[in-house]
Amino acid sequence: MAKAWLGPCMGIALALAACAPINQGGVLTVTVDGVKYPSAEAAIAAQRQAAEAGIAGLPKETDPLLGKVRIVLPDRDRLRPLVISSNRGPLTPAAMDYFININYQNQREAANAIMQSGVFQNAQLVEQNDTVNPDIGDAEFIVWHQIAPIANGAVWQGRWLVRRAGNTATQMALFDIGTKVNSTAWYASLMSSVRNAALRLGGKTAANAKPSGAAVATGNSTGSGIAVDTIGHIVTNNHVVPNCSAVHVLLGGVDHNAQIIARDANNDLALLFIAGQTTVAATLRDSADLRAGENVAVTGFPLAGLVGSDMSITTGTLTSLKGLRDDSRLLQISAPIQPGNSGGPALDGGGNVIGVVSSTLNALVLAAATGGGLPQDVNFAIKASVIREFLDSNHVKYTKATGHHDIPTPDIADAARKFTVKVECR
Repeated sequence: MAKAWLGPCMGIALALAACAPINQGGVLTVTVDGVKYPSAEAAIAAQRQAAEAGIAGLPKETDPLLGKVRIVLPDRDRLRPLVISSNRGPLTPAAMDYFININYQNQREAANAIMQSGVFQNAQLVEQNDTVNPDIGDAEFIVWHQIAPIANGAVWQGRWLVRRAGNTATQMALFDIGTKVNSTAWYASLMSSVRNAALRLGGKTAANAKPSGAAVATGNSTGSGIAVDTIGHIVTNNHVVPNCSAVHVLLGGVDHNAQIIARDANNDLALLFIAGQTTVAATLRDSADLRAGENVAVTGFPLAGLVGSDMSITTGTLTSLKGLRDDSRLLQISAPIQPGNSGGPALDGGGNVIGVVSSTLNALVLAAATGGGLPQDVNFAIKASVIREFLDSNHVKYTKATGHHDIPTPDIADAARKFTVKVECR
């Protein structure tokens, strides 16, 4: 699966499992998505060719942002700590060189896409060692690939950021990981994200364009989320944090600034990171052994500001192992949900996460369409297996449930209160 944050293989392209350099007889061979290349150079050349074909398919922007953009990329030396941090084991010198070179190439290709597609009127490309907070120079905007330590320096991350001259606020720019890596759609998703980020920062175009209403959050919105490890990673719905000027996570009564570090628009998932460590992480159950009829509890922060600020819990049953139109990514549950439950956990009778609450069937629309009665408590959650694949692709270590037995609902609530968070898009 593609990814949009860390990854030694492609930097912002492929998960580690998809790219494995192996020394065989002193020669480094590389396998990318099942294709074996006889050398690191051959693998890099193939990825370059695919990227160039994807970029060539990008339509030329007809209404570019006014002004000049300064695109700043890290040099190879600055990529070294990112590669070391992203890798799960020791690297040979040859493998280290490969990962650095493929990261370097992919950031160059992303910059080329920005320039060739004409998102901005004018563009300047700069390479330097320090990309934490580079100087904007004489440009109207700066788009840069920031390499910086997080989690008290234990982990390094790479991410695309956008800033406007005279403004300290930054916006993240992301690839849509639901699209094929190096495809035209892959690069088009980044172009759209960069453009919308610049517009949110006050950028103008010749036609004074604004982002489409479907892509912009109108006012503050709230949802829920799940702490999936103890170093600050939070999973929620992508639609909970569509295009936010800032994201805040409320955990244990403490308000944390959060970063959106990955999105999967196709599966409606987003990964957040907060600097404060969590004390308890949720456990994720394997979806393969779920059975219709099991008890289900939903926790979260619905109807924020109307029914109280505390976490709520509702209960029901797992009514189907498939969603609307037999969507195998979803579970159907009868536990009642309200606006604000989106992104929160659906839990089994033992308090293990079996899904992320995502949507409810619009009863009024369905009744009008069918001429029938109002359906009740037809709600959907994204399966834990989809969540686990999303976390694996972003190198987030989580806890798997080793088994389960039903416990009283109040005990589920007490446990879930420690890993269920409120998410605010501002």
